[in-house]
Amino acid sequence: MTDILVLDPCTEQALSLVNALKSNGLDCRHASTAKEGTTLIAKKTPDLAVMSVQLFWRDCRDILHRLEKKKTPVLFISCASGNESHVRSLYHGPCAVMPEGIQEEDIVSLCQTLLHACPGILCSGGLRMDVDRRTVTLNGSQKTLTAQEFELLRSLMLKPNEILSREELLRTAWGFEAMGITRTVDVHIQRLRRKLGRDLIETVYQAGYRLTTA
Repeated sequence: MTDILVLDPCTEQALSLVNALKSNGLDCRHASTAKEGTTLIAKKTPDLAVMSVQLFWRDCRDILHRLEKKKTPVLFISCASGNESHVRSLYHGPCAVMPEGIQEEDIVSLCQTLLHACPGILCSGGLRMDVDRRTVTLNGSQKTLTAQEFELLRSLMLKPNEILSREELLRTAWGFEAMGITRTVDVHIQRLRRKLGRDLIETVYQAGYRLTTA
């Protein structure tokens, strides 16, 4: 499952955000101090960090350094307007800055955008694909896929909740243009369902397939 680390000294505010993220299928951990955050990151590098600038920067240097090495995206929650450039200058990996007091649904939306924008990482609910390492996990459990299954799933994950025709999947997943071999897609979809569960990939009558995130 996608792992997000929320670093915020305001426990009540942080736990509210954690619950909002979890309700959208994202797994979360919370740290209220930089020391606690460093300990959690040492155990497992998150896929995304949400960091309040209310933490002392001098205490967060090790955290930011560890996250930069892994190219982990960071969403900074700022407490002052006009300091976006300064905050961005503190982190040289993928990041975004949002003002404090922003609606939780907007934070969740931006978290999802940052996760999808992370190079080589595709996430959809509890499904996570590392394109570079050629690994797939579902709710934290490793799944073994063939090369063809992997490429087919990647095509679906690139356009979650969108209907993709068999012809489009043939083309984007395997580079095939032949119209008469669409049955191959059906066979591999069935194999993916056996490994990932039947509810993840929906059949759309006379249209194709789509990956569902709900």
